[in-house]
Amino acid sequence: MINGDRALKIEKQLAQLLDIEVDELRDYLAGNVRTSSTRRTGFRFVRGTHGGHYVRDREGTDIPVGVSVR
Repeated sequence: MINGDRALKIEKQLAQLLDIEVDELRDYLAGNVRTSSTRRTGFRFVRGTHGGHYVRDREGTDIPVGVSVR
């Protein structure tokens, strides 16, 4: 496990390499990304009568966060 100072340094270096802000990098890594019809994620959410689940779909645009994928 790395300490907080090292993690901050890594975040800053990655953000610099990608030419983005550290906050944008953190949002991306945390999965805070709006769904877009042009951004393919490879997953689609399928609703059932009592819930739903994610399935792999080349054209899918849903972002599975904290769920199991079938």
